[in-house]
Amino acid sequence: MDTLLHALNTGPLTEGLSLLPKTRDTITARALILKIVMQESMGIFRDQLERNGRNTVLGPALGLAQFERGGACTALLKHPQTRALCHTVLKHYGVEATPDAFWRALKFNDALAMAAARINLIWLPEALPEVTNVSEGHRQYIKAWRPGAWNRGSVEARQKLMNKWNENHERVNRYLDSLV
Repeated sequence: MDTLLHALNTGPLTEGLSLLPKTRDTITARALILKIVMQESMGIFRDQLERNGRNTVLGPALGLAQFERGGACTALLKHPQTRALCHTVLKHYGVEATPDAFWRALKFNDALAMAAARINLIWLPEALPEVTNVSEGHRQYIKAWRPGAWNRGSVEARQKLMNKWNENHERVNRYLDSLV
């Protein structure tokens, strides 16, 4: 069994999803969130790490799902489909419903990051992809997260990111298969 994925799934993901309507906690939601978290932070980093030549520097995103203050944190607080849920979750954790307070809290609250990741998938018009649908999962991730490394990346960089997505997809699916 994959101990990192198991810890994420049974710990912060379960806690975060428990704050949302029960219909939001599905195997397809858990699978996609785990894949995204592995893609964004390898499930361990709360600060975004970026390459700057030979150096690694901190980027603008925080938390396991890697949200930016002026990006997802702002959007989730304003979007009509996500605003109420986001406010409810933030209130539960005693976090002020501002982009700055939300963003800062993500670094130290993994359950909040997981709940926010699920909320960030709500505004997509399509149903969440089946667990085995690697390309649709990737498409929805790109649409909802708008990762800069993908959007600004060269063909070679995008291929590396796609390979990483495929590896995360397989890893999460192996983990989920081990639970049944």
